[in-house]
Amino acid sequence: MEYNMKYPLNMSVYDSKAPNPECIVCHKDLAKSKTYWFTWEGLLLNSEDGSEVSDTLHVGMSWNIGFHGDENKNEYMSVDLVDDNEHSCIDFKFCSIQCMRIWLNNLLNDCETLFQEKLGEKQE
Repeated sequence: MEYNMKYPLNMSVYDSKAPNPECIVCHKDLAKSKTYWFTWEGLLLNSEDGSEVSDTLHVGMSWNIGFHGDENKNEYMSVDLVDDNEHSCIDFKFCSIQCMRIWLNNLLNDCETLFQEKLGEKQE
């Protein structure tokens, strides 16, 4: 199951407060099934050098995948997967590990294609 994703991903893909949560791959209703997820949370260092999750302070989130090659050839690229300056927590929810794997593989395939295009342009 492959589908096209546009980056950065829009909030509907990871909105943890969505009224009808569904698997972002197969769209199964997660209110009626097990849920698998991975999360990015904004953390703040507290005075004891630890960290704590902040729901009250606006921190924003970002997530990107990139590569860095030969600096002389300007071989650098980064894909902004998520750029959310409004939320301190981003959840990606799935009905199964299989759907999570499909989504992550598609995401990495997209990035690989973009990186190859970038490197291909540099090799001409």
